[in-house]
Amino acid sequence: MVSSRLLQASPYYWERIKGESLAERHRQGKLGFMLFNQPPLCDAHCRRCFMPPERRRLSPERELRREEWFGLIDQGKERGLLSIEISGEGEPLLSAHTLPIIRYASSHGILTSLITNGHALSEDMIAVLLEANATLIFSLHTLDGDKYEKDNLCPGSFETKMRSIEAAAKFFDGSAYLENDHLVQRLAVHTTLQADNLDEIEDIRRFCHERSMFFSIAPLANSGNATSHPKLWLGRDMADVTGLGDNSIIHSETSEQIYGREVCGTAAFGMSIGFDGNLLLDAHGGYEISDALGNIRTHSFDELFQRWRIVIGRMFQAVEGFCPVRDSKRFSEFILTV
Repeated sequence: MVSSRLLQASPYYWERIKGESLAERHRQGKLGFMLFNQPPLCDAHCRRCFMPPERRRLSPERELRREEWFGLIDQGKERGLLSIEISGEGEPLLSAHTLPIIRYASSHGILTSLITNGHALSEDMIAVLLEANATLIFSLHTLDGDKYEKDNLCPGSFETKMRSIEAAAKFFDGSAYLENDHLVQRLAVHTTLQADNLDEIEDIRRFCHERSMFFSIAPLANSGNATSHPKLWLGRDMADVTGLGDNSIIHSETSEQIYGREVCGTAAFGMSIGFDGNLLLDAHGGYEISDALGNIRTHSFDELFQRWRIVIGRMFQAVEGFCPVRDSKRFSEFILTV
């Protein structure tokens, strides 16, 4: 009997399937996750985007080289690294480094998860992700093509996305497996719950399950581009929104031992690295402090690791809820103290 669905490489996966206490590993000085942000380049301009528009004005020469990403994986593995998440600033499939990072991590026994809009996803890319034992997550907030393209200002993108999802469902068919009475899946859709898609959640869930895809959902964050679109905000406490999905892709249950509540395990137990090597507070937050916490080009990995351990503890004590950037007021206040 299947007790629940879990997404491979997520905090719950490590805790419920592999029996790891992420909190205890953290106390022991081990690293659970690394979050690698690729350059803030994207073909879409979504109203709900975590990334503020000004982040698109990047200096290409600041981007980390491939060998620097590989070096981070090597050093992370020495600290006990379990998984790498590639999400954050832009559309990761527009970076030439994303698939090589995933291949390199896989060759060193590190699981990866990739969050993408799917617009640039080809069948060859899907085959690489499947072979590298990666977890593929599509962002999708609506099944209405007109609404989708009105939101992201990217004509033709909905049809492209649907083709990518259908291709991925075909390639990943049979990739789910049973372990410890849980169905572990490697293909997912992640939805942000917002004021204009409340009536679509069951349809999106059905869409996912018909294609053997994991369904994840979280409340819209009042950050980045979304701050300019208040009509999308729900205006009520949605801390339990993830319960509308199959399970959480970011929550950690052992984090309650440290913070008295479940929080985002990838942030609480994972170092976030910006495309330019800056140590961030979260995959989606901390750009405002630039290199205040240090950069991998100017500081040793051990120095950054120790700084991160101190500041991440302070951050989750300062904010409420499970996600720092979703507590925008307290998170903004905390940034001023860094």
